[in-house]
Amino acid sequence: MYNLGTDELLAGFLIVIAVSCQAVYGYQDQALIEAASRNDIRRVQQLLQMGTDVNSRDRDGATAVIEASFKGHLEMVRLLLDKGADVNTTDSAGGTALMEASFPGHLEVVKLLLEHGANVNAEDKNGMTALTRASARGRTEIVNILKAYGAKQ
Repeated sequence: MYNLGTDELLAGFLIVIAVSCQAVYGYQDQALIEAASRNDIRRVQQLLQMGTDVNSRDRDGATAVIEASFKGHLEMVRLLLDKGADVNTTDSAGGTALMEASFPGHLEVVKLLLEHGANVNAEDKNGMTALTRASARGRTEIVNILKAYGAKQ
């Protein structure tokens, strides 16, 4: 039988710790996005206090601010932006929080994102913008505010 030396034991122990930390932080990233989607402000605050990255991504590249914007969770979006969420980050399809809020018609979220510098003319991988998404759903109020912020047809 082979007896492991101190260096081998230490190296093995460090690998176990690294894998465990990766699993915990991966869980925290997904937990943040899910909590934001559910509008669980208390849980999001806890996760951020634990050091979870506010711009963490899920397997589709979505972030907490993108998910919260799609669901219309105004106060959650405000919290995430205040904690440093990137207002112009994109998911794997090129969608932004502004696009995701525009399509279902979340006017107050759209206004908040624009006030925080959302790129009104960003395009996803299919060439769609917040304006084209809002127009497709007949979201006249959102179309008008997007145009007021410089959205191009």
